[in-house]
Amino acid sequence: MSKKRPFTIRDSDDDGDADFEPKPEEDLVEEEFEEAAEAPSKPSTPRKVKGEKAIKASGSVALKNSEGETYFELGTKKRLTIGSWRKMTLIDIREYYTDKSGDPKPGKKGISLTEEQFQYVLDHASEIKKAIKAKSS
Repeated sequence: MSKKRPFTIRDSDDDGDADFEPKPEEDLVEEEFEEAAEAPSKPSTPRKVKGEKAIKASGSVALKNSEGETYFELGTKKRLTIGSWRKMTLIDIREYYTDKSGDPKPGKKGISLTEEQFQYVLDHASEIKKAIKAKSS
């Protein structure tokens, strides 16, 4: 069996931390909030990355990234990129994040479709729209 130590009470004179008084949790939370509020905010406007070129085609704006791939902005953090991998053309729909240097980097969330898969989506666009409309109403 394990031996139990007897419980002892220490005098405050023996302890060097007699003046120590722990802060309530509320104070800690407020301090963290104040530090976060003081942090400089980054501008919310999207920044153009080196090597990006705008191409105007049929009313929409297509851009070229530094690798020469064409992409379309789907929002502030989402892109549809047309690229290639192992001699295969892929349509990549992905979330992006901005690294410390301000460059957009691809995130984990996304999907790459082959040309055939993307063509299937385009061919069935009207049926997909009907299903979305039925779901939202």
